[in-house]
Amino acid sequence: MTSENPLKVIAAAQEQFEELTKGSVSDYLSDLVEQFLNDIDGAKDYCQEVSHMWDSFLHDVQDTLSSILQEYGCGPEYDVANGVCLNVQHVIGLLTKVEEHLISSPSQLGAWYALGRLSYQNCH
Repeated sequence: MTSENPLKVIAAAQEQFEELTKGSVSDYLSDLVEQFLNDIDGAKDYCQEVSHMWDSFLHDVQDTLSSILQEYGCGPEYDVANGVCLNVQHVIGLLTKVEEHLISSPSQLGAWYALGRLSYQNCH
């Protein structure tokens, strides 16, 4: 953890989350699924890269969350930081489900995507 103010770090993490998802987790995951379906051969590796990026992001957010807990306790600052952490965990969970479909049956992933039956497609 850097010596930066953890509140500024978590605010930057929230901004980064919004930039990564462009403000919509569902649209973000749809874009990823379309990329996966357009390049099935490279999709598994790309999916692992994306998963690794989100895991690293979560680790950083959790470190900052710990710092906020140390400095501010369980007040509103913690609630905001925990919200960012929960958002990142939510994306990871949904991405994991997409990855499971991709690995087990890319054709089923495409069919379920077209039918709107993937778990993230019900998260509006």
